[in-house]
Amino acid sequence: MNGLGEGLLNSAPQKKRTIASLLTVLGIVCLVGTMIATLAVTVQTRDDVNSIRSTTDTTFDKMDRVSMRVDEMGGQVDQLSIRKYAVPYVPPRKIQWWRGTCWDFGTLSVVEHQYRLQGLANGWLKENEFLKISEQAYANTTLELCKDPKNKDLCDMPGDQVAWGSANGGEVPLLYYFRDVYKTHIVPWEVCPYIRYTDDSSCTNLEEALATGNPITFEMTQFTSLYDIPTIKQQLREKGHVMSWSVPLHSTYYYRPCFDEEVCKPGTDTCTPCPLDKNFGTPCCTVETRPCYNMEGEYFQHGQLVIEGGHAMTIVGYNDDFMVKSGSKGGFILRNSWEDGMVSFDEFGTSLRPRGSHSIAYWMKEISEMDERVICPNAHNPRNWYACSGGETDAAKIIPHCVSDRAAHTARLARQPLELKCIDADECIIGADTSYYALNTTTIGDDLGHMCFLEYNKSTEAGRTLCPSARPIDLYSMIFNVTEEEEVANNDDLCGFYFFPYELLEHAISRLTGFFVNDFEIEFDECAYLHNKDKCPDKNYKWVESSMREQQAMPKFATPYPNDIALERLWKHALDHHRRTLRHRRPSRSWSR
Repeated sequence: MNGLGEGLLNSAPQKKRTIASLLTVLGIVCLVGTMIATLAVTVQTRDDVNSIRSTTDTTFDKMDRVSMRVDEMGGQVDQLSIRKYAVPYVPPRKIQWWRGTCWDFGTLSVVEHQYRLQGLANGWLKENEFLKISEQAYANTTLELCKDPKNKDLCDMPGDQVAWGSANGGEVPLLYYFRDVYKTHIVPWEVCPYIRYTDDSSCTNLEEALATGNPITFEMTQFTSLYDIPTIKQQLREKGHVMSWSVPLHSTYYYRPCFDEEVCKPGTDTCTPCPLDKNFGTPCCTVETRPCYNMEGEYFQHGQLVIEGGHAMTIVGYNDDFMVKSGSKGGFILRNSWEDGMVSFDEFGTSLRPRGSHSIAYWMKEISEMDERVICPNAHNPRNWYACSGGETDAAKIIPHCVSDRAAHTARLARQPLELKCIDADECIIGADTSYYALNTTTIGDDLGHMCFLEYNKSTEAGRTLCPSARPIDLYSMIFNVTEEEEVANNDDLCGFYFFPYELLEHAISRLTGFFVNDFEIEFDECAYLHNKDKCPDKNYKWVESSMREQQAMPKFATPYPNDIALERLWKHALDHHRRTLRHRRPSRSWSR
């Protein structure tokens, strides 16, 4: 023991009281100091949070979201704890239709977004304005570049076609490889509107647009390739703009019970043994091959992971806390280039596949399910069909619950289709006199949905229950469809976003090849904007002016029940728009870069 300690221990009582007083004062000083320091850290933390929010908050569409926690011990903002984030001012999706040009759309979405952000930052664009850029012209320029033998090594990638004269298959990094050409050769949409249905990459106005002074010029100042989840999330937050996403897609496999011995007879090659870990009610199954996404716009894995192809999309955000139907929690929000609804995969509409999508606000969990159905109703999705059984099981008692004004009113309030029609003559009755109503859904076997319906004859007012064999729930949309009177299209300005879970991505990275994210830093010349045309008399703004578009703002939902007049008008507008365009829309291929 040192001298100071020993003297204190052996002093008189008076000294002890003096020392005790000093220690008390010292304790108070330390406590006050701790409180002041805590207050200072709290203020600083709030300043940090406000600083982060001030650089990202917008008044348009709530498209920029930051959710963060404050570290309990240090009081500083922990960047790794930002649970969800989405970039602002994402332009509406564009549809690739049934051409394999997703790489084209995934690339130019980055260019369009940075054009918009820089225009807003400099006061050259209004909040709801964006420039629509031509994927048709970009494909044309790419194919011309890839014709040159000296560019063969840059264009010739496994599985791609651009090196062989077709736009059905390319890569996002081509924008980086040929940046010295593209910086003057990317043009507005109206120069060459996209050709939907053929592998035609012609662009009749491109030569004129370039010769008369194309205003869209830029410099690429940085290019980065990213491969892991934490880095992608950090880059997205720090840059505040969308990035291109390239990923291998796989097939999913379901076992469906087979009770028809003429189709699958036990003990023969026609019988695929059902898995033993689930109850199928029969020893024989058939194997159903499905895509790796559902009608909610959720990617998932079911069964073995077998590559189907590749696809390019646009990453706009992430949410660590969103849980998809398959049970995976957390993932990336992606803008896709696919159409919603019953999508055709050939020019004649004979091959269909059901698809759906959501808004950014939905994936960010900022609005309710009912709010979302005002924007992205996904009317073809069997999960969204209004169930009207009223708890009854007898058809005679079910009919009053389904065929009534009250049921129609309730379904309308919920923004859910009520009356369905048959589209598969092998499963139900096709005809104007027969309607179908969803009753209930259960899950059996290999995560299969088993749905039952009321079949109702309008002429005889008789009905019966119908329960087709169990299948992946999306496939019920291949048996029944909503009537034209009830069908409402998804909002093209706000829908079109998918969700890719972290867990699935990790499996894809470890077992498949071809995943990467590309980040481009692009700086546009001030002459690229119509606002500055008086400063740039040598530029031709004809196509820029005709290619400017306005994006609808996200509705403001005050409650989980969107029943006010303004939203009712939005719903009716969407219904009218769908009826006008119902016969004129053709969707895209399932995949391809």
